[in-house]
Amino acid sequence: PDAGLQGHLRTAMEQRVGKAKVHGGVNISACSFYSSQGRVLPFYEDRNETYIDDLLERYPDTVAIEMETSLMFDLAECAKPGYEVLAAGCAIMLAQRKSKEFLTNEMKHKMETLGGQACLDALAALELPADRVMKGPHCVWERRRSKRQRTRK
Repeated sequence: PDAGLQGHLRTAMEQRVGKAKVHGGVNISACSFYSSQGRVLPFYEDRNETYIDDLLERYPDTVAIEMETSLMFDLAECAKPGYEVLAAGCAIMLAQRKSKEFLTNEMKHKMETLGGQACLDALAALELPADRVMKGPHCVWERRRSKRQRTRK
């Protein structure tokens, strides 16, 4: 993640949900769903029986295993020079695979709302240097502005 954006995101999350509920550490992200999370299912030949234990032994600071941020970080990494993409991530832990604890639907909804607000707070707090702000016909804001001006005429 971009350190600046991730810092803003952590601060915003701590303000929205409380410091005690925000945990930093290693996030393992992969492009698959069941296998990357160590799920053991009878209809897949994943050999995941020791996957989580093996990961925790190798990366003891792991706090999350997910797939949602994998592509976002990959796309940010692939951006051409001069078109850098800033990316950061946070996640709501729905399940604790080792203890089999799950977040209630009520708490999940609350955390989704607060987490979404924190993401917006973090983006609003980010100051981009003038040379990092895209201008011209490829900029989404310029296209929207031009479209609004055309419809007002």
